[in-house]
Amino acid sequence: MSAHELPRFLAEVGPEAADSLAATAGVEKVAPRRILCSAVGLLNLRRPGGTVFFARGGAVLTRPGQRMVTFSELRAGDLPGECL
Repeated sequence: MSAHELPRFLAEVGPEAADSLAATAGVEKVAPRRILCSAVGLLNLRRPGGTVFFARGGAVLTRPGQRMVTFSELRAGDLPGECL
C-alpha cells in the first residue's frame, strides 16, 4: 500500500487551533482553517487525558480543556491536488 492509499483525515478548526495543531508530527495545515493528518498524526495529537476515537468514515479527537475535533476520513481520490 503506497502512502497515497493510506487514509488521511481532514478537519476544520479555528485559525489559531490550526496553527497549534499543525506543529504536531503527521499534521499539516492545508488552509487557514483546515488541517490534514495521517492516522499516526491523530495519535500524536493526543495529550494525557485525551482520546482519539476511530470510526467508519472518520475520527474524533478529545483533549482536556478543548473542544472536540471531528475528522473526516479521505482517500487519495478525495483530496485536492495541493494536499497530496
